[in-house]
Amino acid sequence: MSQLSASLLLLLTAFIWGTAFVAQDVSTELVGTFTFNGIRFLIGALVLMPFIIQGRKKRTVSPKENRNLLKGGFLCGLALFSASSFQQYAMIGAGAGKAGFITSLYNIFTPLMMIAIGKKVSKKIFFYALLSCIGMYFLSITSSFTMDSWDIYLVVCAFMFALQVMLIDYFIKDLDGLELSQMQFFTVAILSLAIAFLSEDINLDNLKACAFPLLYTGIFSCGIAYTLQVVAQKYVKPNIATLIMSLESVFAALAGFIILSDALTPREIFGCVIVFASVLLSQLT
Repeated sequence: MSQLSASLLLLLTAFIWGTAFVAQDVSTELVGTFTFNGIRFLIGALVLMPFIIQGRKKRTVSPKENRNLLKGGFLCGLALFSASSFQQYAMIGAGAGKAGFITSLYNIFTPLMMIAIGKKVSKKIFFYALLSCIGMYFLSITSSFTMDSWDIYLVVCAFMFALQVMLIDYFIKDLDGLELSQMQFFTVAILSLAIAFLSEDINLDNLKACAFPLLYTGIFSCGIAYTLQVVAQKYVKPNIATLIMSLESVFAALAGFIILSDALTPREIFGCVIVFASVLLSQLT
């Protein structure tokens, strides 16, 4: 796969995540954080099952690869569990706009992590990442920016998303993308549902009312988008991948406009342009 094709897959990933953000936000009024995440990631894992079974019939998998799959899936899943849990919980009090902006800080955390492990990062990437975050600010923040406990949760979320990107970059070189994706989904689902059964009230009527958000985020946001991320990251550097995926905030704003009739202000349109420009420049230079 060429880098261009992989970048287009990441663009599709950002589109799916952006449109799913509306469903994810609505679900906070119906089910608990861990119940929602547990069910949607379980759906995502099950969606991939037929493809993985079919793929395993066509190749021989060594015990070493199985061990690496378990290790990589658990570590990637642990990072994804932390990130998605902090994000879903923080959206209760932070609001979708601020949540989208602070989560985008993984654009900054990712190149910093790359430097920390000895990888070279172009100075231009830092500029594009900062430019993207500025765009996110104009797109997402419509009132005075104040830091509270919800914001801190989102900063941790952004850090864990960056860590997940780095872990995928490390493990995907020697593993099948679908299998690694499914294993991290199962990890998130097991951890989330275990906590949900211990700490949340699981109401069947609320789950029925939340059926569409659960199915949409489970099938598309988890089963398809996160898998596309894993597959595409094999051919794209982590810092470039995070820039492209940051377009999810732009798509979220557009989805809100189309689906919920949320008007885009000139400020938000300006933010969309800046984010799009930062991603485009990162691909052209």
